[in-house]
Amino acid sequence: MAQLAYEEVVRIDRHDKTAWVGLTVALTAQGRVEEAARYGKKVERYQRRNPYYNFALVEAAFGKHDYPGALGFVEAAINLRKSDADFYSLHPALSPTQPNFPLPDAYQLGAAPNLSLLAR
Repeated sequence: MAQLAYEEVVRIDRHDKTAWVGLTVALTAQGRVEEAARYGKKVERYQRRNPYYNFALVEAAFGKHDYPGALGFVEAAINLRKSDADFYSLHPALSPTQPNFPLPDAYQLGAAPNLSLLAR
């Protein structure tokens, strides 16, 4: 039973966010919605603070032609992890103005923007 495995991981390492997500999904699948919602709140807090989660939301927003939303997710990712040059690669493509962020060293040293993410 997946729920028991995730509960064991959470018991061993309460900071394992993957286990929290799995536990939330397992409880929801069992119809234990209130209990899942309690864990789901922890997952949501983690996701909002995760720059890579925010960056992943760019693709979903872009696919819906929600360019202001995509720009917001890019900016959230940049604010959370300023040193990741990949986050800066989409900002100029989504923003009508130049980035308002100081670029990380890797980007300034000639790292090419990774616009392949927009081609999906």
